[in-house]
Amino acid sequence: MRNIEEIKTDVLVIGGGAAGCWAALAASDHGLDVTLVNKYPLGKSGTTIVGMITYNAPMGRLGMHPEDSPDIYFADLVKEGARLGEQNLMEIFVRRGRLTVLQLEKLGVPWDKKDGKFEVRRLPGMSIPRGCFSDHRTGLMIQRMLVKEIGRRANIRTVERKITKLLMSGGRVAGAAGLNIHNGNFVKFTARSVILATGGAGRLFRLTSMPEDARGDGYYLAYEAGARLIDMEFHLFFPATLVYPETLRGLVVPRGTTVPLGARILNGRGERFMHKYYPEAELATRDKASISIFREIKAGATTPHGGVYMDVSAVEDLLERYPTSFKDFKEAGMNLPEERLEIAPGLHYTLAGVDINSFGETSLPGLYAAGEVAGNMHGANRIGGSALPECSVFGQIAGENASMHALFAADATPEEGSAEDEFARLDALLDRGRKGEFRPIALIRRLQEIMYDKVGVLRNGPGLAEAIREIGELRARASDMKINPSRVYNNEWIDAVDAIGMIDLGEISARAALARTESRGAHFREDFPWEDDANWGRHSLAFKKDGRLDLSTRPVTITRTEV
Repeated sequence: MRNIEEIKTDVLVIGGGAAGCWAALAASDHGLDVTLVNKYPLGKSGTTIVGMITYNAPMGRLGMHPEDSPDIYFADLVKEGARLGEQNLMEIFVRRGRLTVLQLEKLGVPWDKKDGKFEVRRLPGMSIPRGCFSDHRTGLMIQRMLVKEIGRRANIRTVERKITKLLMSGGRVAGAAGLNIHNGNFVKFTARSVILATGGAGRLFRLTSMPEDARGDGYYLAYEAGARLIDMEFHLFFPATLVYPETLRGLVVPRGTTVPLGARILNGRGERFMHKYYPEAELATRDKASISIFREIKAGATTPHGGVYMDVSAVEDLLERYPTSFKDFKEAGMNLPEERLEIAPGLHYTLAGVDINSFGETSLPGLYAAGEVAGNMHGANRIGGSALPECSVFGQIAGENASMHALFAADATPEEGSAEDEFARLDALLDRGRKGEFRPIALIRRLQEIMYDKVGVLRNGPGLAEAIREIGELRARASDMKINPSRVYNNEWIDAVDAIGMIDLGEISARAALARTESRGAHFREDFPWEDDANWGRHSLAFKKDGRLDLSTRPVTITRTEV
């Protein structure tokens, strides 16, 4: 007999980063019963806490650049997103960003200021400096203050559970099913509204700045339930991600703020090379800089650990300017600023996402999405410093509209037996795992290799086709996984669940990349190295139809013909 925990709530928020916290807070403002479920301890997991420096918002007279405005920011977003971003979402984003800075300040975030005005940083892609920051650990400070506010709200319940399936009721999302990793019991949530705020899918790739739990849960939960995904071929790499030492692998090196001060990027022979690929050289945006570095690596001009060098020796007072950013480097014994850093492009942000409208609604009634799991406001590239305010703005919007739906929608009960079927699937994974052959983590690691090498920064038709074939082989192996039979604190059980979903996401991304026969932003096809607005100035859509992946396209939402 299964032990099943049942929780009934008005609004269920899945994910505890900035977007999830803001969504829960906004929903709780309406007096509703809100449940926030997170896989791991709230405030100590997820991607928000690794957001290091900037939080973009046009602060106007409140900042150091009063000439900045929402319209200028809008133009920057359209340009740097290669005209693929949803402009209806951008319009909201650029106008609500400043308010969220002030709201966070009220919650206790200590923004850096000078003479009473918000200090700002300029990153590649910004026409005007607009990146507010808090002691160069902006994401961590935001997360801490949001978690404190969550704790003050009596109508917000927080629980640690692994959600494995969304539950439906006549075409409407009506809850979720999952697992309590602490004791191996199952959990069934019934809710009037559900919000996905699960962050990105960085762990689809071998090198990433995202933590281990960024495995794309929200994408495959939505896909399996029948929701549309958008632009799944677009994954943004951060050009300066450490590849060595191993203990620091995946940490990002502040490039946009140090290059203007004298930092240089060199190949393994100690030569500058960025100018060979784009005239902006080291000041290129993240997509172009990643392409340049990966091309140089592919040409064989690498460091001992397969990357290129970042030389910060010319940056005056480096450790005094960036004490937080480089703290881990020093503690690991690196001799900064003299020692060169070995870097390569690492997956930093998932531009793809669950398709949403300006109300945060997905294509499924009762289901909302916010933050990195939602798409696609940014388009084919993202300006540095835009992710954290995206979480705030659209987390609030999702929470507000999910609460309205919960207030006025009729009660819905998940379809009979749907949760029980999911629990039977999870049990079957354990039962089969006693005699299985392939460890789940080995399948995940192999998928990461395939994705990085063939669906990463540089792509081509034969490589993508080969990736699809190899991912198919992994899917076959996933039916024969070897799993520790214990039910208590069994991370291998979680790995098995994630491996199945990640394999699906890998195939969706590879097939969408193969279909887009052009290069645009973070999607670079060596065999189609040009933009093709006539055929591909459009979004790609992916959804499950009759049990199979279906791909289609849709025009970009345009609100201004001239930007």
